[in-house]
Amino acid sequence: MKKTYIAIIILVVLSGLGYFGYRFFKARQQANSIENLQTVTASRGSLTASVGATGIVHSDQLAVIFWQTSGSVDHVYVQVGQAVSTGQLLADLTQSSLPQNVILAQADLITARDALASLTNPDLSTISTSEKALSAAYSNYQQAQNNLDNGIITNQNASEISIYNAWLDAKNTLNGAQNNSPLANASIDIQAYYQSVRTTSQLQDELDLARASIEADPANTLLAQKVADLEAAIQESLVKQDHLRAGQPPELIDPVINLSGELTTYEEATLHFISRVITDTSAASVDLAMIQADLAQKQSDLINKQVALDDLVNKRLGMNGKRCDDDTIADYQKAYDRALDAYNFTGHIPNSHEYQLLQTAAANLNWCTSVWSEEDIASQDAKISAMQAQIQLLQAQITADQTQINDASNSVYSLAIYLNNLWTAYQDAGQQLSNAVTRVYELKRSPNPDDIAAAQARLQAAQTTANSYMLTAPFDGTITSVSIKPGDQVSPGSNAFRLDNLNRLLVDVQVSEVDINSIQVAQPVELSFDAIMNKQYQGIVSQVAAVGDAVQGVVQFNVSVELTNPDDEVKPGMTAAVNIIVDQITDALLVPNRAVRVVNGQQVVYTIINNQLQQVKVTLGASSDTESQVVEGDLQVGDQIVLNPPQDLLSMGGPFGR
Repeated sequence: MKKTYIAIIILVVLSGLGYFGYRFFKARQQANSIENLQTVTASRGSLTASVGATGIVHSDQLAVIFWQTSGSVDHVYVQVGQAVSTGQLLADLTQSSLPQNVILAQADLITARDALASLTNPDLSTISTSEKALSAAYSNYQQAQNNLDNGIITNQNASEISIYNAWLDAKNTLNGAQNNSPLANASIDIQAYYQSVRTTSQLQDELDLARASIEADPANTLLAQKVADLEAAIQESLVKQDHLRAGQPPELIDPVINLSGELTTYEEATLHFISRVITDTSAASVDLAMIQADLAQKQSDLINKQVALDDLVNKRLGMNGKRCDDDTIADYQKAYDRALDAYNFTGHIPNSHEYQLLQTAAANLNWCTSVWSEEDIASQDAKISAMQAQIQLLQAQITADQTQINDASNSVYSLAIYLNNLWTAYQDAGQQLSNAVTRVYELKRSPNPDDIAAAQARLQAAQTTANSYMLTAPFDGTITSVSIKPGDQVSPGSNAFRLDNLNRLLVDVQVSEVDINSIQVAQPVELSFDAIMNKQYQGIVSQVAAVGDAVQGVVQFNVSVELTNPDDEVKPGMTAAVNIIVDQITDALLVPNRAVRVVNGQQVVYTIINNQLQQVKVTLGASSDTESQVVEGDLQVGDQIVLNPPQDLLSMGGPFGR
């Protein structure tokens, strides 16, 4: 029994010695392990947070240029790597190889260009003739108004004194308005605006009468149609009136509106006076009135035909040599010289605006300096003879009418007829003046927009077809591919060149929905390329997509990055590594990303304090590829952070941590 107790005691002693020896051995081993851990001292510093992605470099503008017609390549004027400017000729086809429609388009182009030029730039002789007619119309209108005024003043006692005084007041007010706004000296725009105001006013008067008539006869379909037509005409006139008024200063517009109003008052007072005289002499001879009206019309026609004859004779006198006089030829020569200088200055760019102006100036000069043909002269002589015959006939008819009127001069009805004829002549003169103003305005300022649009469309169609044998650069850039050489046979759609604008290079990358809200336009970007070693490039975010694309359940947003310092080594098609800098923090407590662990859902780091491994909870903020910002936790500056805590130490109990 005693031996048994001794054996038990010895076993207990040996077990204790073994346990404490094992603990001592493990402690020594762990101490050696802690001494060998990789650590870094917690410190404050700067942090650059970024979002990384990859993308392919591409140019801001890209054009694949192909042929519009068939033929044989004649010249190739550029090569890969060459910089070109907008409109520069790149290649062309041999003329003899072109299809018929392209060859015929050359002639169509000249015809279309001449048609447009005649609309937008009428020849000077046509404008000069129209301006002379306008001047004559003003003189005729003023004379007709003076005759009307004198007829009423001379016979003021033919009506009640109150009616005459009202007319006289309106006449004096009108004279003042005419003196304040002399239309004959105003710009053609103002004259045309005045005529449009007058037209609108006259149409409105007609509409008021038509509406009054239809109230008395509601079933009259002709009257109803007249009302509808007048309403449409007034709307059209108002549109034209607004168009003519646009851009004109109020100090010019207001007197014109006032003049129109005073003229309306004057004409109403004149009609009131004449109507009262006619009413008092209601039994006036109808035949004589018709003769008076016929005489006034023929006298007006005679004046117009004499003006037309003078123009025909003047034109015939100038048809013995060149089509234009020396001054006109000199003007066209100056216009051609200016156009040639502009074309030379721009470097002879085919089909440019300067080239088209030069072609128009050359056509005008050639026409003006050519000699009148015998057929032209014979045609003009025939027109003169026909006009002289018409004038002789009118003169004979006027003499006959005047004879009949003189025979009836003692008639008690002659005054009413006389005043009515003066009024008719005044109205005719006003209409002729309105027509003359419209003609000059259309020639000098406002050709029909629909006609111009149609002529421009025909010119553009002919230009496109005629130029289809040439390829030009659509924008400034660099030739990056040439697919043709002289002698090649091409067809419509055949590829010829690739043109890139290499002055602005972009990289499109895909960013996850997790990071997209941290991306903003103008954020700085760092770029690197596998093909360009040891070089870093800069850029900025130029565009951020507002809508993402879902691909296999992952939502990505497109972000465009512009390189701000590209060089010749960066080429479209290269793969770029892109780091978008989304945040830059200074004076932050930082920890290496490799030191962070997650324990029970909580981010932690391990530190060594008094030779013991301690677990410290942290909350992280912004991160870069290597470091993160500590925004909360017990970590302090100067703590020794363990970068690689071994798993066996982390699971140890005892004095080395839990």
